[in-house]
Amino acid sequence: MFGNAYLEMRTNRLGGVLSLELALAKFTRRGANLNTYGFVQYGMNTQPYEFTKGSVFHLMEPDLNQEFYCLPEYLSTILSTLLNESATLFRREYYLNGSHAGFIMYMTDAAQNQEDVNNIRQAMKSAKGPGNFRNLFMYSLNGKNDGI
Repeated sequence: MFGNAYLEMRTNRLGGVLSLELALAKFTRRGANLNTYGFVQYGMNTQPYEFTKGSVFHLMEPDLNQEFYCLPEYLSTILSTLLNESATLFRREYYLNGSHAGFIMYMTDAAQNQEDVNNIRQAMKSAKGPGNFRNLFMYSLNGKNDGI
């Protein structure tokens, strides 16, 4: 969130790396000498702690306030997350309400007899569940729109 991350390298008595510890960015400050860092908690009755020179790795984003349109980068993902949630809820309701067969069936075969066409039309109407989607059957004899 702050655009900065600080890792403190802690060494053992022989000078080898013992561990890398995260220093909280909220309280870590860079010193006047660019290789020194301190840990300052404002409002606390504690003395600032100065890290050993050269022991802090500073991963820095140039400026928190100079993001795209002056907003932090994570704000652009909030709308995507909310849209994904809405889409998931919609799909869940769509499948729960039994409206799985929302489609258009277009038939142009002139060899079909009218009784089969009527049976298909009736089956499409009865496939409707309690939701908002309807099925549409269109029978076009020889490319003419006679049997909608």
